[in-house]
Amino acid sequence: MLHLCPIRNYIIRAQPFTLKENTNKKLDTQCNLFLKNLPQNSTSQEICELFSKYGRVMSFKLKQNRDGNCLGYGYVQYEDPKGAEEALKNLDNYEYRGKKISVENFSKVDEREEEEKLPIVFIKSLPLCVLLHF
Repeated sequence: MLHLCPIRNYIIRAQPFTLKENTNKKLDTQCNLFLKNLPQNSTSQEICELFSKYGRVMSFKLKQNRDGNCLGYGYVQYEDPKGAEEALKNLDNYEYRGKKISVENFSKVDEREEEEKLPIVFIKSLPLCVLLHF
């Protein structure tokens, strides 16, 4: 319905989002966390330092727009489940820059509850002014 729809002189492209899986790397979901409600001015370095207090961080990804601003979510992978468990216990609902961040265990799509399996749509070229009306 939104695909190729013009909104304020922008042509919107909408398509189903697909995750490209790396078959060489097994994902230990007990070591992985999903972060939400991060402030827009968050930086990868700051968030990584915050989560490093609870264990050795193996990888970290803060989702950002083209301008380098945080999109409000990210992922942390710890070396072992204890680090992830400690971070979850200490940082879920933690106030960071005026926002309570949400930290939860990462789960694969096929392991999620039914209401969490709603299709994710990737929308490209949506102007910021449209997003501000939601």
